[in-house]
Amino acid sequence: MAFEEERAYSDVLIKIRKTCSVLFTVLKICFIVFLAGWSILLLAYIYLLFFPVPSDISSSVGVSTLTRIFFFGLLTLALLRFTVLILKDMRNGEPPFTLIQSKRIRIMAYLVFTQAILDFLFSTDLIPLIFKNGFVQGFQAASTGEPVFFLNLGALVFAVILYCISISFEYGALLQQDKDAFI
Repeated sequence: MAFEEERAYSDVLIKIRKTCSVLFTVLKICFIVFLAGWSILLLAYIYLLFFPVPSDISSSVGVSTLTRIFFFGLLTLALLRFTVLILKDMRNGEPPFTLIQSKRIRIMAYLVFTQAILDFLFSTDLIPLIFKNGFVQGFQAASTGEPVFFLNLGALVFAVILYCISISFEYGALLQQDKDAFI
């Protein structure tokens, strides 16, 4: 019976590693595609900022838009990078409950929180966009109907969830170290 359990355990580990390998490859491709697209978009906005073309698009290009694109792209790249690193370690057979993984997940929580705060800070000149069926909430001024500020509750909740997961991973890593030290 112990042999069958060990075999089932081994099969599950192989499936997890294969899944992580596929996800690693997909997210690495997404990282490269996003980096290329973000770079092209950033360069296009920089070009339109310095060489405006008479159209509706170039009139909406400003330093605020360029700054927003830069920071949100940078945060998204960092999130993708940390996810790729987590999957790489799992693909290589590293245990998931390590202090390194916990730290990576905690950094991802801080990045998502930073993205939500930047959403809030950049919202003063936001295009009037209010999602009524999601977690994203916008508040409108009564006189103009323009958004006063924009608070992405979904990102804030996700940041809290990631932070809690990082604490759980840290606890699991410490328990694993304690168990290894005992044996």
